[in-house]
Amino acid sequence: MHDDLAVVMRCGAPASDAIRPTARLLTEVYRGAWDMASHPDGVAPLIESANHAPYDAA
Repeated sequence: MHDDLAVVMRCGAPASDAIRPTARLLTEVYRGAWDMASHPDGVAPLIESANHAPYDAA
């Protein structure tokens, strides 16, 4: 877990600030799967991909 957190912290965030959005993202994925009933409540969905916006230096 330390190595995973270190990756997120490369943006300059302290550990507590890095954990919050990471947990929020996972929570949104789980909640979305359960709310759409694609998975039974309490069954962890398999995350097969992630999308991100291209970097925009403007």
